[in-house]
Amino acid sequence: LEFRRVLFRSRTPLECLELTGVFYLPQDGLEKCLPVIVMCCALGWYDALRFGSESGRAEIVNNERMFASAYIIGGDQAKKQLVELFEHKQKRLAELVQQGLAFAEKNRDASRYDHQWPTAYGMERMMEGLRGKAQPIPPLAREKWDEAWQETRKRIGDYYHVAIDTK
Repeated sequence: LEFRRVLFRSRTPLECLELTGVFYLPQDGLEKCLPVIVMCCALGWYDALRFGSESGRAEIVNNERMFASAYIIGGDQAKKQLVELFEHKQKRLAELVQQGLAFAEKNRDASRYDHQWPTAYGMERMMEGLRGKAQPIPPLAREKWDEAWQETRKRIGDYYHVAIDTK
């Protein structure tokens, strides 16, 4: 698991989720992979809040299916294992989610990958460009990053139906 966390830190969260779904979920099963999936989703959403636009975030969630992509790519077995955790192992699910959030916390400001990848999504740049006013979307002010992190933790907790302390 440590090797994967090191390997994944040099790729964007979406790339990591794809790798996990293709290679690791079928090989290792969901319980081993869930903390890494949670870490990638948390880092991805945190990046999207800091650097993405509103339509970019919608595209990342709805078109790229960021929160579900590893399970979709992982196939029926991954989905069955996730349902099993939700329905019969809620305590274990909560432990794995907390572990993934702890991994993400340690790496949320690591500079091993381009945190501004969410700027590639969204319609704002194209719409402004059509008006002849192409301007980059300003990132979230640095003093609001901790607030974005707490929002990220809440989003992950809501997705997995796990209580997360966001204070």
